[in-house]
Amino acid sequence: MKDLGVLKYFLCVENQHLAHATSALMKDGERYRRLVWRLLYLSFTRPALSFAVQVLSQFLHECRLDHWIAALCVVKYLERCPG
Repeated sequence: MKDLGVLKYFLCVENQHLAHATSALMKDGERYRRLVWRLLYLSFTRPALSFAVQVLSQFLHECRLDHWIAALCVVKYLERCPG
């Protein structure tokens, strides 16, 4: 067995690594919290969102710019794949 290193792409999708201290804190975390709560509501009817929203919700107390960008990626996914 061979170690292939850090995962960059999986099934043609770029892998995102979210951490607590990779970018600057957002000045207004309320926008991030509102967006994640709305995505959480949508995940009840769209199970494909459940994992992404669960990961985003781990950072509600200390949201950073990387987390905001990841949340916007979920919104872009919703725009491309109406259900």
